[in-house]
Amino acid sequence: MAVMKLLSTFARLLAVFFGSGVSLSCLPVIAADDLEIVDTPPVAGLRAEATATNVTLSWPSDSRESFVVLWRSNATYRAQWIVLTNQMPAGLNNRTIFLDTAGLTRIQGDAARTNLIGLYVVYVIPDFWFDMEGITLNGGPQNPGEDFLSFYYGIGGTGFPRPGVGLMVDGEEAGWGPIQVERVNFGTVKKPRWTYAAGFWFRHDIVPNGEHVLQLRSMLSLNNFVGEWSQDIFLTNKSVRVRVTNEISFVGEPPFVGKSNLTIVAQSVEPRVNWQIEVYDDSSHRLIEKKDRTTTGNIQWVWDLRDARGDLHDDPARDFRFWPKITVWPINSLPKGAQLLMQRQNPHSWWEKKLGKHFVQPLPSPETYRELTIQEDNSLERQVTPRPLDLCSNISLSRLK
Repeated sequence: MAVMKLLSTFARLLAVFFGSGVSLSCLPVIAADDLEIVDTPPVAGLRAEATATNVTLSWPSDSRESFVVLWRSNATYRAQWIVLTNQMPAGLNNRTIFLDTAGLTRIQGDAARTNLIGLYVVYVIPDFWFDMEGITLNGGPQNPGEDFLSFYYGIGGTGFPRPGVGLMVDGEEAGWGPIQVERVNFGTVKKPRWTYAAGFWFRHDIVPNGEHVLQLRSMLSLNNFVGEWSQDIFLTNKSVRVRVTNEISFVGEPPFVGKSNLTIVAQSVEPRVNWQIEVYDDSSHRLIEKKDRTTTGNIQWVWDLRDARGDLHDDPARDFRFWPKITVWPINSLPKGAQLLMQRQNPHSWWEKKLGKHFVQPLPSPETYRELTIQEDNSLERQVTPRPLDLCSNISLSRLK
């Protein structure tokens, strides 16, 4: 914490040198108290200027970003932050301006007026990296039931003060899996520009085909205090509407192990098909397969937890989750027609543009799955860009097409 205090003092000296309206927000800010409580830094390059009774805030921004602006009565962790505006879109020419009309009338004392940055804060709202409004999600060649939805945090760091982000589908945050890091294309198919991005693997084969609303809900801690004076704020980005078109959709809850069996229920878009269910364990070993046909599109099978050799898999410590894969093909054709059917129904447009047509998401090992589930830090997160305009690391993806 002594290092934090030294950095904060250095930041204040530079601020005085360059002008009282400048905040070097790449560095943590020590709250104006003697307990060394660190405030979560605002956007880089935040400036505050007083004119008459008004306060004008301005900061560098990217056209894709949106912001929340907060104010408090004095620069101390005991003062409650108040939201002045939320989901504020970025301004023109890579700079955003917010006018707090009559803001000075709420500030008591001349000393507070000279430390405006301590009274105002602006945060980038975590959001999806790409404009997904109206896109179709149908997965990849070997992962037809899921897509990777990448997002930016809006603030750097792998611990405090990085916000916790969750995926909401149709207004519900139903635990869509842990945050992972994948190599994503920020360019085009012909001119790819690959970089690592955090995101969610959205299992859209467990929701009905059709339109769905996606949104991110984030919790940002406003200081590092644990206890009475801790403050958190919940942020949501602008929701987007996407379309899901899966050849196969699971019905009801995802298949988990019961007391003595595993029930798999699914629905095929094509009513008259042969189907094959393959069940894999967490080490990607195929345990068993079952073939049958349907004339209504309904697919159902109750597995007794015995693999093809007759071994029982009912020990939660060893087999705590299974991964079923369903393939279908026309009734009057051979199984090799299954791949042709999937290619015809699934153009993979979103997958190929962002993950590449050769990308395959392997089933995680038991160790990897446990690490992801308990939200341990991913080693690749150090390579993740926190926002489109990242002044702290001198990286900008704002011009990527």
